[in-house]
Amino acid sequence: MWRSLRGRARHAPLALVPFSAGMTTAEAEPKIPRVFAAVVIFRHGARAPVFRLPDADHSPAVQYDTIGSAPPHSPPAHILDANYALHAAAPGSKGLLTSVGWAQGEALGRRLYAHYGRPAPPRVRSTDVPRTLLTAQAVLSGLYAGRQPPPELTIEVDRTQNMMVPTTCEPLVESLNEGRRLHRASDGSARRAATLAAEAFGAHYDPKYCSMIAIHDDGVARRFAGLPPSECVDVGLTDMATAEAAREVRAALAHGGAAAARLSAGRLCAYVAEHVRELLAERDPGCEHPPDVRLVLLSGHDTTLFTFLNAIDSEGAQVSLSHWPPYASSVVIELFDDGTAQLLYQWQPLSVAGEEAGALPVGTLLSWLDKLSISADEFDEASGGSHGAGVEGAVFRWSD
Repeated sequence: MWRSLRGRARHAPLALVPFSAGMTTAEAEPKIPRVFAAVVIFRHGARAPVFRLPDADHSPAVQYDTIGSAPPHSPPAHILDANYALHAAAPGSKGLLTSVGWAQGEALGRRLYAHYGRPAPPRVRSTDVPRTLLTAQAVLSGLYAGRQPPPELTIEVDRTQNMMVPTTCEPLVESLNEGRRLHRASDGSARRAATLAAEAFGAHYDPKYCSMIAIHDDGVARRFAGLPPSECVDVGLTDMATAEAAREVRAALAHGGAAAARLSAGRLCAYVAEHVRELLAERDPGCEHPPDVRLVLLSGHDTTLFTFLNAIDSEGAQVSLSHWPPYASSVVIELFDDGTAQLLYQWQPLSVAGEEAGALPVGTLLSWLDKLSISADEFDEASGGSHGAGVEGAVFRWSD
């Protein structure tokens, strides 16, 4: 299996190369493919929860150490086209990035440097949400920790739905809701989890506010903030809720088959394919000395990764259906100078388009992305003009 070596080179199986007279040692050695570019899609770091469990009033008050701006040590970055992402919010407000979440972003940046070396000035895109914008800044901070950053770093806020689940698309919402309903009705593990949650919350139980996603969201946020669990929740219930919430989301995404996958992940696939093609077009194959690796950094959400993983592996053969993408987790598409590419999740190779996990022709990867891709106009047509019409209840709205 191929793998990247410090993000620069890839190991190949040992092969014997015939050595002939007049041949230099360098000529006799097999050429090791090198990464020249990569697209990195990552989830934001740890945050305050977005749910309030019904036992909150009976639990000790907690305060999350949230941040509203990049710390002074972070390299300055110019923010383009932000709207909501720059709105100020009271410390501790729901959904805000925590100091731990910032540190997780910096850790990802350091990992990228360890893997690829100092990159060329990266292209950075973020959804229009404070926690994703700050996580993008944190990744840059880690990438250039102790090193001179480029003269100007820019983060462009993407205010489209390229990295968001379009839960205002009525056909997709109907498919997600039906998939979730069928899963809850037919899956024994899901029914047992709901029974255990009702038992744990007792008189405080309300199915609308004690869903698996709500228990997962609150419990994991507390865990990463070093805060005690709420009155009715223990570690076992949190872990069970995480696994069952992930299974429910994957069931909802998979329910509509290829058509639903295209609606949920098609904009993202088109976005990624566009960046891959730009990186390929910019490469100079005649360059005598390999240039710095070019990076595209896309800062999104757990749902961003969920939709992509569903498109790759809807049956959970490679990434378990009970796996919830953790804070600062990532999908990476590496491009090599021999015309191949590989897709990694949490730095482990994934199989794409029926190929073995590891390197595959970049054309094969692009064909797979193109098959799933959907343009803005195609999305409008597939949605029947329903987007933006206030459709409620999709699985990603967490309303019940």
